[in-house]
Amino acid sequence: MNINTQETMTGSIFHSGEKFVQELSGEKFIAQRNSGIISDTLNAGEAIFIRSQKFFFASSMDSRGNAMGLGSGRPARFS
Repeated sequence: MNINTQETMTGSIFHSGEKFVQELSGEKFIAQRNSGIISDTLNAGEAIFIRSQKFFFASSMDSRGNAMGLGSGRPARFS
């Protein structure tokens, strides 16, 4: 999967398809607000929070625009 890295370099972390869906769904403001927490590193508090979750998903993009996703979950516990 290739992402238009030119768009990313213009200051927006979202590509045109994501922006379109955000606008269509009325989520543009929330997406803009939440974009401030998207980073290439985790601090200690964020790592502790992620470890405490039953499931997480992370994604990244290399310098050529290739996207990678990673998900992890713990097995459900049944009484």
